[in-house]
Amino acid sequence: MTPRAARSGRGSGLRSAEALCLALAAFFPAEARAQGCVPTTELSRQYRTRMKHRAPVAANATPVTVTALLGWAPPAGVEDPRLRERDAPVDAREEQVLVVDGDLWRVKLEDNDCDFHLEISAPGAGPEAPRLVAEVPYGAPWESARAVVLAAVGRASLRRGDRVDLSLPVRVRLTGLAFWDGAHWCHRDGARGCGHGTPMVASLWELHPVWRVEVAGASAPRPSGTVPWATMTPIPAPQTPLQAPLPRARARCCDGTFSPTCGCDRVDFRRCCRGHGGVCGGCGR
Repeated sequence: MTPRAARSGRGSGLRSAEALCLALAAFFPAEARAQGCVPTTELSRQYRTRMKHRAPVAANATPVTVTALLGWAPPAGVEDPRLRERDAPVDAREEQVLVVDGDLWRVKLEDNDCDFHLEISAPGAGPEAPRLVAEVPYGAPWESARAVVLAAVGRASLRRGDRVDLSLPVRVRLTGLAFWDGAHWCHRDGARGCGHGTPMVASLWELHPVWRVEVAGASAPRPSGTVPWATMTPIPAPQTPLQAPLPRARARCCDGTFSPTCGCDRVDFRRCCRGHGGVCGGCGR
């Protein structure tokens, strides 16, 4: 997400943002900060920082399809820059907890806030299909979800600016809050926006923050010491009638081969692709 600096004339808003920064810092233990990503934009100055760092909500999520979310109209009045910068819900839809199934094609670690920026399409729609953005924030409340994302794309970690583009998608289920990303709004296309990920991204509506990530058919153990809604619970693998099950997806090695022993459902890839340059992301069969 492109950062938008806070305006200097908003004293009370800035004090509130600083208070939020201090509160969130309590969630960021030393081991989380040691993951290797330092945001280029300080927390209190990130775009709509309260909204994108909302705490996980232990509430029933409403199922919605990628196609339906991509069809949502923008909030009313978004031509007004003051509304686009409001760090509170600009539409009642931003208060909805949603669960979305889709095919994960891309993961990027954003420079400015260290969020995981995910792009998903409707299940089975293909690599050129319209995509929805979902973001997993940086910090302790979202660590478990981030670990599942890394395992799904065969990476032990990501550095700032890294991205993983998959030739074969990973079927995922994401739970989080609806969010309208006005930082990418532009007059040319008020619905899709400008500079919002790859050209396949088709809406400024996102799922952000995401605190639960589930992978179809995954069998990774539940991380310990995490809140229940931030852990991974496997969902049924997609079934295709009259088609034999596909072989297990394997981790992609840095020399372009695929690991004979490490599947993409692993959590720890440190011993994978020995003699092949290590794991460089992506899955194959």
